[in-house]
Amino acid sequence: MQLLPARFRPEQKMVNVFKKLDGDLLITEACPVDCEFCIYSCNTAGTWMPQHTMRRVAEEYTKNDIGIRICGGEPFFNFKKLEECLDIVLEYQKPHEILIITSAVFGASERKTSDAIKILSDRKMDTMVVSCDRFHLKTVPLSSIIRTIDEAKKQGIKIILRITSDQESYSLMDELAEIIVRHNVKFEFHDGFGTYGRAELLDNALNAERIKRTEYMHNKVQEFAAKYNAETNVSSYEEQSPKRSQRKFAGWFFPTTFPNGNVYGHSECGKASLMGNINNESLSLMIERFSKTLPGYILWSEKRDFFDEMRKFLPRDSSDLFDYCRDHPLYEKTPKEAIGREHVVVRVYDDFHEFLIKAKLSARELLITFELREEDLNLVAGNRIRWLLQALRQNGVRFKICRTLPRCLFGADYNKIAETFKIPRNCYECSELFSVKDGQFRSCKPLGKTGPKLGEVENRNQVLEIFNKKRHESEPCETCKSCKYFKRKLCDGICFRLYDSKPIEIGGLQNSDMPLSNEESFNSFNGSLIKGKIISNDKNSNRIFLPVIQ
Repeated sequence: MQLLPARFRPEQKMVNVFKKLDGDLLITEACPVDCEFCIYSCNTAGTWMPQHTMRRVAEEYTKNDIGIRICGGEPFFNFKKLEECLDIVLEYQKPHEILIITSAVFGASERKTSDAIKILSDRKMDTMVVSCDRFHLKTVPLSSIIRTIDEAKKQGIKIILRITSDQESYSLMDELAEIIVRHNVKFEFHDGFGTYGRAELLDNALNAERIKRTEYMHNKVQEFAAKYNAETNVSSYEEQSPKRSQRKFAGWFFPTTFPNGNVYGHSECGKASLMGNINNESLSLMIERFSKTLPGYILWSEKRDFFDEMRKFLPRDSSDLFDYCRDHPLYEKTPKEAIGREHVVVRVYDDFHEFLIKAKLSARELLITFELREEDLNLVAGNRIRWLLQALRQNGVRFKICRTLPRCLFGADYNKIAETFKIPRNCYECSELFSVKDGQFRSCKPLGKTGPKLGEVENRNQVLEIFNKKRHESEPCETCKSCKYFKRKLCDGICFRLYDSKPIEIGGLQNSDMPLSNEESFNSFNGSLIKGKIISNDKNSNRIFLPVIQ
């Protein structure tokens, strides 16, 4: 069975002993390190992959010529479970085809370090990748890293230091450069961290000046090499831990399987690109289906930089690479591990009090679509929406508005409110401009049109231009036809239309028997501005802050 779609298979053959591609097996989401930048938000209570899923991953990856990189979480958090996993994987792949990534948390003890590395040497494995950065350093000191390097050499295991840097990493880079030269150890350098999972709470400005940091690291390695009279060619110390020429065969595609069997298109940037579940279907079928989505198409392509190509289809200054992921750009069935954000549909006549409580209890950023009826196109509904947005913000709830809102909701205050809450002002800025299904672009649900096929357009502007030509086929409602904003061409009378789906519950909370913190009920909305009072601004409490819109 061929792994690669025909259009991506190169004519030349790869001459080496390794698999063509790498893929991740997340053996666990359990980890004692608790890194601030963990894209999988791992913790000590994380789940472990059951043995039947390990076997399915080994089978399906091997069938598709994909080598296995075991990671987590912390694979060495439970020696027995790791040994069980390795024994299963080794039934399908050779020892040198398997990689493992660890924080070396075991390195505090000589005995544990020896026992941990012996798990690999006993199974004839040859390489271990050790994550080393300022985030891990809080739990795993450099002394543990050095002990791991020394013990690995004794047992014939090559160590690759996986260094992730940011603007606060310069002093650590100095120390690591010296360790690399003195211990003659390989390293791979990452010039920034992913902005998903727990890392969503970090300031992304820390990722600035990536090229500068890379040059700094290279210069430091050369500096210490000269000091210790060692090899000064930096390339002799660098090595990418994946052993395959990944992009020669499949672009940025890097399948990643979570403990529950869910498979995603890339280990870091593709968490929301859900392909399917390996317990239920073959990987080849998932790949074929995934290649017909926008991120799948680009991940598989021969384009030089996946991120740059994806940004061509996103609004300016957008970091929302994977809000645009599946049959709908905001895929409501995406499992909890897939994306930090959660899409919810809010109707103007919903109980905002209950919604606010649920929103405050959610640890995830919310992507909010407001569903409007024709009778909601007025200032009264607008005041209600404005109240909710203010209440969410004042209660510390992270959120983003997905779709444009009609000007008639806010009247003369439209620009001020749109700026305050970052509401999209046009189709280009709208998170729901398009989706891709079965290789074809589809417009937002209110417009309801089909568009070009993948490969026929190169950017967001081209998609928008095609759909704009079809807008005349949609008839606005009578209220919009008589609206001054519509007549002045400041509003198109289309975007407000029903989302045609039931509201999506936040975090799976499906009951309303939650403790309310105020005797005032939002169900009694009577057409005037809703007023409330301050109850609490404690993010960890069920009590909420109720603003008053003047």
